[in-house]
Amino acid sequence: MKLTYEQRIFAHLMSNPGASTSEIANALGVSLSYAMTVAKRMQKKGLITSKLRQHSGKTMRHFYALQEDGVQAVLTQARRIGHPFGIAAAQVMA
Repeated sequence: MKLTYEQRIFAHLMSNPGASTSEIANALGVSLSYAMTVAKRMQKKGLITSKLRQHSGKTMRHFYALQEDGVQAVLTQARRIGHPFGIAAAQVMA
């Protein structure tokens, strides 16, 4: 089963809460702008949250974490479709 980028970000944040956009982009092998686009889409769905923090002086960076409601939505979907959590954790609602 090939995972979508939303699913891959969700899985990455499960094991790396508070990851920055650049860390997510590096882990997924995508551009920074693409990682930010997908993460913003996930925020709109209520799956993740974002905090903007200052990093090295004037530079601001986004740091992402799973939204509790988003985790619950994925777990509910996992139960509904009958997948074990290890597989279903990546089944982020499209």
